[in-house]
Amino acid sequence: RSENCAYMYDTFYSKDSYDLTYCFKSELCYQCSDSSKIYNCDSIDWSSNCYDSSYLYDCSDCHNCFGCAGLKHKKFCILNRQYSEEEYRKFVSEIKSTVH
Repeated sequence: RSENCAYMYDTFYSKDSYDLTYCFKSELCYQCSDSSKIYNCDSIDWSSNCYDSSYLYDCSDCHNCFGCAGLKHKKFCILNRQYSEEEYRKFVSEIKSTVH
């Protein structure tokens, strides 16, 4: 059963999320599909055990990643390249400032 969710299809045990398809145990997510155990993510596809990330495809056990595909057990990556935590946070804050 999902709580505080909208626009879901075949999604179970998710919470506070919007526009998910075929997701399982997701929380604070937006526009994700075919993923499980993701937290605070948006635009994630075919991924699992990821958190605080955006625009991932086929990633597993990743956190604080942006625009990556096929990564496993990584953190602070942008477009599949490794960055320091400081560089990553600066990039994300610049991206967010242009969107808002």
